[in-house]
Amino acid sequence: AQGLMEGCLQNEDLRGVAVEQSIVTGHPSKCILTRVGELKADLVVVSSHDMSQKRLGRMEAQVVRHAKCKVLIVRDWQAGPFRKIAACIDFSELSREVLEQAVHVARNDGAGLEMIHVLYPVEHSYDVYKLDFGRKTEAEFRAETQKWLTKKIKGFTSPLQGDLDSLDFTTTILESTDPAVAITAYVQNHHADLVVLGTTGQTRWSGLRLGSNAEHLVHNSHCSVLAIKSQEGGDQEAR
Repeated sequence: AQGLMEGCLQNEDLRGVAVEQSIVTGHPSKCILTRVGELKADLVVVSSHDMSQKRLGRMEAQVVRHAKCKVLIVRDWQAGPFRKIAACIDFSELSREVLEQAVHVARNDGAGLEMIHVLYPVEHSYDVYKLDFGRKTEAEFRAETQKWLTKKIKGFTSPLQGDLDSLDFTTTILESTDPAVAITAYVQNHHADLVVLGTTGQTRWSGLRLGSNAEHLVHNSHCSVLAIKSQEGGDQEAR
């Protein structure tokens, strides 16, 4: 194990980087989480290498769920810097850090950045509105919704506008009742190689900002995933 680790390190340009090696014996995810806590790490990087299923293995899933810090899952069929990054935004406070982290990685890697927001289908929203109020046509309601969303996006991105102007930056609005499925399909079809998302770190992923089916996105996206935890961090049971 020591020889393999040293061989990996020799293949990388680590000049100016302080490196500490640790080899421990025990249950992989438990040992990793214990060591992360001891180091007070603010980022854990793990590989996902189940090529047959293209899903997270048990160890990676446990680390993502229970770690109290950011977790980067790197798919091992990727190589080199990230080239196209998707940031999943719901306009929450946590989403601000998601966008900041996505901008940071995009600048470091020279990658394009796409901000994705999933809007509940306007026609469904209009049906409810029509029942309650009934004073606008569907076209008027859709136009008003688009105007509100444009203003919301402008206000959300304005603190980072200088950084965004230096990037190949785009914004995409998807309409879906299932954000995780919509984003998973979109990033795969548009060849993103990193998705950045926010999670409150609650048990069984119920707190993922993308909705109750967000574990689908983490497990089934064919690209790397950077999970940003809320300030509370970590899983409630893990405490």
